[in-house]
Amino acid sequence: MKSLMEEVEYGSTFALYNNYEEIIPCASDELRWMEWNAQDGMLSVHIDDDFWRDEFFFEKFLTIFVYNFLDFGHLKLEHIDIQQSTLKNGIQSSSPLMIPRGKFLLGSIFKPYYHLSLEQKEKQAQIMMENGINVLKNDECFFSIKSNMLEEALDMAQIVTRKAYYVPNITSYINDDGFIEQLTDLGVEISMVDFLVTGFRPIYQLKKKFPHLRIWGHRIGFAALQKYVSMQALSILAILSGIDMLHIGTPTAGNLQESFELVKELRSLKANFLPIFTKTTPEVIKALIPTFEDKAIYMACGYFRNNEGHIDWNRVHKWCDCFK
Repeated sequence: MKSLMEEVEYGSTFALYNNYEEIIPCASDELRWMEWNAQDGMLSVHIDDDFWRDEFFFEKFLTIFVYNFLDFGHLKLEHIDIQQSTLKNGIQSSSPLMIPRGKFLLGSIFKPYYHLSLEQKEKQAQIMMENGINVLKNDECFFSIKSNMLEEALDMAQIVTRKAYYVPNITSYINDDGFIEQLTDLGVEISMVDFLVTGFRPIYQLKKKFPHLRIWGHRIGFAALQKYVSMQALSILAILSGIDMLHIGTPTAGNLQESFELVKELRSLKANFLPIFTKTTPEVIKALIPTFEDKAIYMACGYFRNNEGHIDWNRVHKWCDCFK
């Protein structure tokens, strides 16, 4: 462990032989920014705030404490604690998300995404809203050219005004300030970003430029990382980047407390943070509502469809009735 900690501040060198690899540390001086303790298979590291710089925090953190560490053994980043750190002062706040027409934020996704005409999306949106759904989102795997996205945003703005939120996927255009401004001018208040695809820095910069734009963080790709990074650690990095609402994994009755504690911790850092719960059914909703109340976004899609994949509006109505 000592050589691993020295790697952070001083670096190591490597020599490869036919049958083994040798790691030679570059120094054995005292550590300047870190204190560490290893016990019972757990490594705890305290890092002084002076070690970090705003302009490259995310890049430095991920390079050292995730990807580089993986070269040194079977390590998993379990927990990040910034309660006593000045890092938390850089979290970009957001105002509470108003709930249009109802007591809860209820959402669904436009699907099948590449095979729905704009007219079909309009009809789907209207019936969804008639049933009580007030968050209408494009899929994390759906990408479209700018002109089509602007046309859809304009059209949806006329349909959902004061009745629902329309959430486009801006992952591919996160660095295009002019385009983002056009979307916000059309009334888009929430935009989704696949943050493991874009990285955290562009999200941080986006939030700086558009502080009133709420960022919906989708964790697509987390399955490839969850062996090495916990949801708690990923969530801390997400809200540090400026994400306002986040897919944290939908709990069932058996693991509600773990999710509740995570949300509680995230709200202590960002008061208006909202967890997103997907794939829900009436059975799961009955467990979620008493715990998270109206401070979450509840999503459903699969439950709404029959065995042929078509929307069963009776099931939509039944799901929405859970919130009355």
